[in-house]
Amino acid sequence: MKAMLRIGRAAQAGRRSLAGERPARGGRLLLGLVTACWLAGLAAGAAKAEVGFFTPRGAPQALAGKVQFVKINVSSPDQLESSLRMAQAGGLRLRLDMGPVVTTPMPSGRVGRHYVTRDDGRRHDKLLPPDADNKLRQFPDDVRLRAILAPYLERVAAYPAVVDRVFLADEPYLNGISRQEMERAGRVTREELDRRGLRHVRLGVVFAAGMFNAEFARMVDDASVRYVRQLDDHYRAPNEDQAGHEAWKRQIQRVRLATYDRAGNMYLGGGFPAGFDLVAFDFYLSTILLDGVHEHTLDWLAKHYPKAGCASFAEQSMTQVRQTLTFFRDGPVTQQPDAQTSDRRMLNQIFDCRMNAVTEMLLKERGNRPIEVMLIAESGNNGVLEFDARQQVEPDQPPLLVEARVLDEVRRAECFYVRHQRSYRGLMFFTFENEYDNTIRLHVGGAAGMPTVLSSIFNFAGAWQDGKSLSKLPSHCTIAPQRR
Repeated sequence: MKAMLRIGRAAQAGRRSLAGERPARGGRLLLGLVTACWLAGLAAGAAKAEVGFFTPRGAPQALAGKVQFVKINVSSPDQLESSLRMAQAGGLRLRLDMGPVVTTPMPSGRVGRHYVTRDDGRRHDKLLPPDADNKLRQFPDDVRLRAILAPYLERVAAYPAVVDRVFLADEPYLNGISRQEMERAGRVTREELDRRGLRHVRLGVVFAAGMFNAEFARMVDDASVRYVRQLDDHYRAPNEDQAGHEAWKRQIQRVRLATYDRAGNMYLGGGFPAGFDLVAFDFYLSTILLDGVHEHTLDWLAKHYPKAGCASFAEQSMTQVRQTLTFFRDGPVTQQPDAQTSDRRMLNQIFDCRMNAVTEMLLKERGNRPIEVMLIAESGNNGVLEFDARQQVEPDQPPLLVEARVLDEVRRAECFYVRHQRSYRGLMFFTFENEYDNTIRLHVGGAAGMPTVLSSIFNFAGAWQDGKSLSKLPSHCTIAPQRR
């Protein structure tokens, strides 16, 4: 245990830049001049900057005066009212995800039970019926949608200066909501906002990774289909352990990945829905490391976006990548002195690849349209815990070492945001408080329980005083050319 604490303390002390080594003394004056000119250039073209947290349960008092905004999941009128009061008193802007109240699970009878294999165009039927509480979502009709929105928007209208963005469905295309349905719900919501004098409130949408890109979406669907075929084949196959196999079949009928129902039911047409003024994507480290759908995503990105920093992942599966990370191994915590350095190098590459590539997709899709773009980053620990070789969470965790890995990921996002000021207007971290993720049945430790992580985010948010562009380059960032 003492060895683990030493690793953690070493990780938090004397940290070098994530992007490279400290320059030699003789070059510091020149670097300082270059930095000043670079920052001035960024400031001239930078969008108004904002830093905030996604706190699903409501707006915490602890964030008042520390960040510029908070995004919450709306669950009831009273919960919304409480967050509105807190945000107003604390000088926070509030962003509302209305998805929990305006969308419902798609009825089992409407969930498609077939899929098409793209290589031969054949249609196949799934063996198992859809889950009644599936992750696929739907909006009600216009009349019902207006009725649902009314009590919430009346409360928003009582605090007109607090709310600035409204979201209608999280990761809509992944969860089966089409672009056309988003546009219909968006029109209704826009009308209801305008009727209450809330024309300044913009509509936003958060995509799962690059699902707004049709090619990327088809890649995700193909991976989901592979999961269905593997599960169905195993379900049908004879097994020497008949009793064990029957027990597994009963279990899989009740509990399985949402991927099974999503296959063949995602929206694959791509594009941004008209009427939405803000777009963002989440592509967390935990997602790409642990979601089997992304077993071959880095290889796909390497083939389609080699110049985005992905070329080194060509022909590499996520299984192979995980084998290079020391926190995905059986046994005790790895004690080698260079373990953290090698892990950090690989995680830097994974971050650069996925974020550069999806940013390239996003900016291409946006074109010259006046659409605001927000960056979403991970500040929870569920992707950097100690796992065994089968990706199961180990019972004993080294808290300081885990915190150091989270801090690295947060600082990657901060530096990426600095380099992309002309493209991104806001940076939002998830999560602040500890959360329980039902989809993976795991407690996720948030930034509030990791002092170095919280300090980094609060300091970074404080550097963007009054929404202006950054006046001082963070010490853990180095200059790198901005990708356009």
